[in-house]
Amino acid sequence: MPRIDFTAPLTATDAEDRRLTDWSILSPFVGRSFDETELLGFFGQYPEEIPIAALLELIGDTRILANDKINGLMAQSSARSTRPLNAEELEILQKHVVGQWSDGFGESLELDSVNFFIDYEQVDRQQIDDGIASQGSGTHDLIPAIRARDINKVREALAQGENVHAVIGGTNALGWAISFADAPIAHLLIDAGVNVNHRAYGFMTALALCAASYPDADAASVASRVLEMGQFEDSEIAYAAEIAGDKKPQLIAVLNNYRNA
Repeated sequence: MPRIDFTAPLTATDAEDRRLTDWSILSPFVGRSFDETELLGFFGQYPEEIPIAALLELIGDTRILANDKINGLMAQSSARSTRPLNAEELEILQKHVVGQWSDGFGESLELDSVNFFIDYEQVDRQQIDDGIASQGSGTHDLIPAIRARDINKVREALAQGENVHAVIGGTNALGWAISFADAPIAHLLIDAGVNVNHRAYGFMTALALCAASYPDADAASVASRVLEMGQFEDSEIAYAAEIAGDKKPQLIAVLNNYRNA
């Protein structure tokens, strides 16, 4: 299946912000990677990205390669897809990649006190069939069915073996259900074994999402099951209560009962 490579020139500076061009200094970095990079972590937040995100599997972190054209370095980020992407899909994915490079980790990466900067104005992309099969995210219809609030299609997707743990757009299926769908869909996903401990966008618990999204009764019913099955710090429960404020007394009662148990 196709591997999609995005590459761009990579420049390096020392601690005094002086550009490094000596190959004897640069060459030892070839083959190393920046393990804090998160290329696809939030891809799929927008409707046009969801069908593409469902096809993709991230391959490792952004890594450093030799740039033979200029006797320098280049950065490469890769994903693998269940099928080749068309031109429009590639443009959408490249826009996201460049956004990650330019508005996040790509502004400055560091290894051994050397700062690296990706030139996101000169991006090259390639699709290469490397013969390695990929399941992508492991889901195709589940997230769209949740967004459509179609519980029957959610059931069908789960019955067909779609991955209830798939993370698209920074959150798993439960996060999508709490943000976009009715509570019965959230309960169905919990019954299917969805990870209730997943932190959407890296920090939002299912409890906080309930407090922010659902009406009071729905928030309380889903939160009670999440608390029963999950593991949460007191600070996380307090944060959900803070979001709920005085507008969701049923949810507050559930949270307080758990804390006082």
